[in-house]
Amino acid sequence: MFENLNTMKKIYFLFFAFCFFNGLSAQNVNIPDPTFKAALISNKILCKDVNGDAIYIDKNNNGEIEINEALNVYQLMANNCSITDLTGINEFKNLTLLHCYGNSISILDLSALNNLDTVDCKNNLITNLNILNSPKLNFLDCSNNKLTNLNLTNAKNLVSLECDHNSLLNIDFDNENLNILEVLVCNNNSIIGLNLTNFYKLWHIECQNNSLKNLILQSGSKLMELNCSQNQLTNLILSDLPNLITMNSYDNLLTSVTLNKLPGVIDLILYKNKLTTIDLSNLNKKDNKIK
Repeated sequence: MFENLNTMKKIYFLFFAFCFFNGLSAQNVNIPDPTFKAALISNKILCKDVNGDAIYIDKNNNGEIEINEALNVYQLMANNCSITDLTGINEFKNLTLLHCYGNSISILDLSALNNLDTVDCKNNLITNLNILNSPKLNFLDCSNNKLTNLNLTNAKNLVSLECDHNSLLNIDFDNENLNILEVLVCNNNSIIGLNLTNFYKLWHIECQNNSLKNLILQSGSKLMELNCSQNQLTNLILSDLPNLITMNSYDNLLTSVTLNKLPGVIDLILYKNKLTTIDLSNLNKKDNKIK
């Protein structure tokens, strides 16, 4: 009798466990923006699996995106689809690549996507971007939005950042850990200061047309190209930058420029400043172009 009772208990347990997990797999992703949902179901949005092959996300053709279906997507390209709200994207937890440029998104919360490698969300209306839980992020393009702040303190593997044409007042870097950044494009914002110490791999900087009063560069870095024109800089130190080729500091308030150990410099643009004298004795090349 007790043996039969135990057998029945096991059967009931297995039955309820089956129902629970079956119900879990059939849960639908909450996608409040009908345009986003329709684009997913109609295959207007390109989805790719772990192998990089294009897939049709609504496999059972029920007009819904289920959680298990979302987990099959590793790359999602939702460009120029007239989307205003990307709510539901956090259920695509295996995403490594997200392209959603050319929409009308105002808030982009990617806080649950910790496998992201690439995010391209340029040309939207974004005022709030949350990528705090994306430690694997390598490439971020959030240019041409309405951001006033950008927090990158956990983006320790970021290689390329393009955040130009926003309303940024500052960029929150973790200078101790974010040290593999190679490309920084942050022109046409309202940034007051940039501290780029410890960024030894940074070779390309565009920070023109901001409100910069301070720009601190890392001596000994791989910097090759610098454009810091149209700011409010009064002092600029360029020292021990063996790879520097071009530097444009046009239209600032410079009264002092330090040029030291710059063996590769070819182009120096310094006009429309307040310089009265400049020491060029540390420049080695005879074919320097100085304006």
